[in-house]
Amino acid sequence: MSNFTCMYYQQAMPPAFCDYVLNSLHWGDSKSGTVYQNKEGAVHNNTLRKTDILSENLMSPLGSVCKNYLVDGNVKGQWTQSLMDFDLVQILRYTEGGHYKWHNDLLPPENGTQRAASFVLLLNDPSEFEGGLLQIRDKSENLLKNKGDIVVFDSSAYHRVTPITGGVRYTAVCWARKFCEE
Repeated sequence: MSNFTCMYYQQAMPPAFCDYVLNSLHWGDSKSGTVYQNKEGAVHNNTLRKTDILSENLMSPLGSVCKNYLVDGNVKGQWTQSLMDFDLVQILRYTEGGHYKWHNDLLPPENGTQRAASFVLLLNDPSEFEGGLLQIRDKSENLLKNKGDIVVFDSSAYHRVTPITGGVRYTAVCWARKFCEE
């Protein structure tokens, strides 16, 4: 395991790309945020996580960005030698009161794979919302400071999104998977 908890890519994506992603969404198709709880699957729990979610195809332009940065971040962070697959991209909308308490992105192994690296892209300008800081437990600062910033980190790292106190925060998230024993 590496000493690097996360890799930060400041303004990696141009504002026009972020706007393209946001303008292509249909929030009427969104689902409420869920959290994994047990083998029966995901459950809705607003006390742990409150957000709206849309899924995006990995073959989309956004999916390509996610995959490329996940691979680059994993190589630089040296979290695993064996990336082999990716989860679907999710676009998250955090409105007032939206949050995600301290958690990591590991899930129980599935089909011989487990999450290894996590990706977050800030799709809108921080001036459009209050709160909503992305924090990793061993770092105190907000990790997404600008529209287009990307953070890739070890999926075992505990992180959170602080409550939104005004406005709306949009991010894209994705995960790379590694081989593992179940």
